[in-house]
Amino acid sequence: MQNTIDNRPIVPFALSLVGLIVSTIAALIVGVAGSEMFGTFGYGSMMGGMMGGYFSGTGMMNGYAPWGMSGWGGYAWILVPLLVASIAVAAFGVFLMNSSRLGDVRMGSVLVLVGAVLAFPTAFGFVVGSLLMVLGGIFGLIWAPSRQPVP
Repeated sequence: MQNTIDNRPIVPFALSLVGLIVSTIAALIVGVAGSEMFGTFGYGSMMGGMMGGYFSGTGMMNGYAPWGMSGWGGYAWILVPLLVASIAVAAFGVFLMNSSRLGDVRMGSVLVLVGAVLAFPTAFGFVVGSLLMVLGGIFGLIWAPSRQPVP
């Protein structure tokens, strides 16, 4: 029989984890849509016509490959690494939040907030993911372990 209660920030951890999952799904959709559908990295696009050929990728707007006006334009090369960085930082923060040590919870909360802010220029987790991560990070920052002994 267990006589102690595990002091862990359950609500901040759960909010941050769900926000991370939603943001990861959004990052996958944005990454796949950018690289496959719109030809982000200059490999042509599925969208035919003047925006790009069906197989050659040499349409009117796709002629500036690899980084020009193909797909999302000149900023496409930074979106995918930014998505990966925001997910990685947030994931590390979420795993730090699943601790009973106050220092780890605070550091994880700050990392979750940084990951949510990094996600804003990209897909920001369909708004819901970043909002959940921000709430989880704030709740994690104000969380404190209970000081009451368990009988």
